[in-house]
Amino acid sequence: MIYKFFSCPTGPETVSRLCQILEKNTLWAASPNTFNDPFECKVALDLTASEEERRARYKKDNPSATEENFQSWNSGLDQAKWHVEQNTRSGILQTYGISCFTREWENELLWAHYAKDHTGFCIGFEECTLLQWDQLTGAGDVEYRDDVYPFRFFHDSLPEFAKRTIFTKSSRWAYEQEYRLVFEGSGVKVMPPGAIVEVTIGCRASHELRQELQNMQVSGGLALYQASEMLNRYRLTREVIKKGHWSMTSHF
Repeated sequence: MIYKFFSCPTGPETVSRLCQILEKNTLWAASPNTFNDPFECKVALDLTASEEERRARYKKDNPSATEENFQSWNSGLDQAKWHVEQNTRSGILQTYGISCFTREWENELLWAHYAKDHTGFCIGFEECTLLQWDQLTGAGDVEYRDDVYPFRFFHDSLPEFAKRTIFTKSSRWAYEQEYRLVFEGSGVKVMPPGAIVEVTIGCRASHELRQELQNMQVSGGLALYQASEMLNRYRLTREVIKKGHWSMTSHF
C-alpha cells in the first residue's frame, strides 16, 4: 500500500476534491519544477574523458563537423559546464510529470505539511494495481543522499540519468519515505480501476468532510477511516467511520 495526502483551503473545497478523485478515478502528475524542493532533478556534470572519447562523442552528434569545429567545441566545454548542467536539468524538469506518495499514512509531519495541518485526507492506493498503469514510465522509492549523483556526460545515457535523478533527493527529506510514479508530461491521469482502496480523513477534518464520509455509499471494498490522536503517545491512530458515530479526533 502507498499513500498520498491532499488538502484544500476550506472544508467544502476539500469535500469537493475528494469526491472528484473518487468519482473520476483521476490523479494529478505535477511538473517537478513546481515542487517545494528547489533541488529536484539536480544535475552535477562530470566531464571526465580522454580527448578521443570527447572527439567520438562530438562527431557522433555532429557527423559533418570538421576537426577544427571539434577543437573549438572541446576548448570551450569546461567553461560552458554550468550552462550544460542547467539546460540538461531544464529538459528533465519539463519532460516528466510526477505523482508523489509515501509508505506511511500515520506520519504526522506529512499530515501537517501536505494535508493542511491534519484537516485534509489521505488516500491509500494498491501499489500492484498502479504498476499495471500503461502510462507509467517509471515507479519506485526515492533514494536519499547527501551528494548529487554525477552526470558523466561522455559515458551516461541521458534517459537513464534522468531516471536516477528523479528518484534521488537530499537525505533531509528521508522522513517522507517517498514513492514516485513518473509519466511523460504533467497533467490529469486516469488510474486503473481498483487503484483506490482506502480513505483516511485528518484528526482536524471539518464537519463537512466528516459528514460526507459518514454519508458515503461505500462500494468495491473501499475502506473509510477517521484519524485521531492517541491519548498517551505523540502518535496517530484511526478507526472505521460508521454512520451516526462521531469519534473523538483531536482536542484542538
